[in-house]
Amino acid sequence: MSRGMGKWIAAALLCSACTEVELCYNAEHPHTLPLSIGFNWGEAAVEEKPDSMYMVFSRIINTRHYVYGVSSEGWEEEGEAVPEALSEEPQEESMRVEGGDYIVIAVNKNHEQVELLEADDFQADNSIRLDSLRLQVKDIKTPDLPGFDTQKWNNLNPAYTYIANTGKLFSSVERWGIAAGTSIWMSPQPVTQHLTFRFSLNLEEETDVTVDRVACELSGVVNRISLSTGKISEDDNRHSICFMAEKTEDSEDLSPVYEGSVDVLGLFPNKSQASIYGAGIIQLSIAVSKGKESRIHTVRLNLINLLTPANLVVPAEDMDGLVANPAIREKTFDIGQLEVDFDHIMNGEGNGGTLQWVVIENGGTDIEI
Repeated sequence: MSRGMGKWIAAALLCSACTEVELCYNAEHPHTLPLSIGFNWGEAAVEEKPDSMYMVFSRIINTRHYVYGVSSEGWEEEGEAVPEALSEEPQEESMRVEGGDYIVIAVNKNHEQVELLEADDFQADNSIRLDSLRLQVKDIKTPDLPGFDTQKWNNLNPAYTYIANTGKLFSSVERWGIAAGTSIWMSPQPVTQHLTFRFSLNLEEETDVTVDRVACELSGVVNRISLSTGKISEDDNRHSICFMAEKTEDSEDLSPVYEGSVDVLGLFPNKSQASIYGAGIIQLSIAVSKGKESRIHTVRLNLINLLTPANLVVPAEDMDGLVANPAIREKTFDIGQLEVDFDHIMNGEGNGGTLQWVVIENGGTDIEI
């Protein structure tokens, strides 16, 4: 967020308790105005765009609050109702706000994965501060990992709850003056960091072992963010997120290279280099087969030596709180090598002293196919 926008948001927060005065900008609708909303998605791939967006309006002087749900293609006043599928509650017949200068926020509205906290109270009470609104990724009971029986998933970090794997989340915070005929164009940008973890699996040729699939679990992931300031809290890092790793196209048969990618609102390192529990831990569950038998190898790695110098989380611009580093939108971590056969898994020789995987002896599961 720019310094200028930060000042406007600060002004909006200070004015939240101003005396309310009715402002009339339109003779036909003296108190509210219809809006037209559009989005400039820039380089966002079609598959990365959300289906719908929250639109949050907070008038700076003589405070008014509005929250709408619209398609990610936008909304144009046509005399029809805003689609109810985009709203938890039935909306008005059109998107309308009172005239004035506003802080306008656009942010993902993926029904099954994220939720806007405090939205109902924010709409009903103009005295509630804009920075009380937060976007939260929802908790899930079990991870979604194709090919794995996640009902029996071995959660080795039980103090950390699972959250949904949302993909990229987008937001835009802008200042707009709204009068009759105003068309608003928002330019959402990713508020998540796209993190890739790369590793190799060395297989011995004579063992005839096949790697069938690899699942990853990452802990220390933040589950919510302030919409207006982008601030996150270390208290919210007690979550894990799961994702699959895929073999790269240029991999060799006996030394396949795998990459797994995930999008996070923030990721904290562990506080102890010796720990294999808590934040900043990555776990791999590697399903291998030999003939008709199959098993799962489980290993864990403390990422402290990679995450600490990466500075994924930094102090906010006003030095009050933390934000995901705005300079890092994508980053790849090389997390070393593993030697794999059917009965054993161990550290690769090239890992050195900073990437020592810990084998979870009880993480192996024999399965008859």
